[in-house]
Amino acid sequence: MDLKERLLAEMKQNDLARANGKIMRALNVLAPSYNSLRGIQRALVADDISENLYTASLDFLALEGYIMLRTVKDHLPVADLADHSWTELEGKLASKGTRVLEGNIRDEMVEV
Repeated sequence: MDLKERLLAEMKQNDLARANGKIMRALNVLAPSYNSLRGIQRALVADDISENLYTASLDFLALEGYIMLRTVKDHLPVADLADHSWTELEGKLASKGTRVLEGNIRDEMVEV
C-alpha cells in the first residue's frame, strides 16, 4: 500500500469513527427509548454524514453490540443490518455502547 492509499484509508477510518461517535451520542441523548434511524440520519445530515457512511456506521455499531436495532412496525429485534433496510428500523444505545461513551471501554473506531 503506497502513501496515498494509506492516507485515504486513514481518512475513511477517521470519518467512520466520527460518525460512530455522533450516532452513539445521539442515541444516548434520546435514551432510554428506541428512536427512528431515519430521524437520526436526518439530524446528522448537517454534520456531513452521508447516507453511505451512516449505513456503514450503523452496521459497525450493531455488529459490535454498541446499539440495538428492531423493526419499527413489529418491534422485532434485528441482529444484522444486512437483513433489513435501515429506514425500517429504530435503534437505541446498548449498555456496551454506554460504557464506550463513558470511557470504560476504549475503541479507536468510536470518536468520543
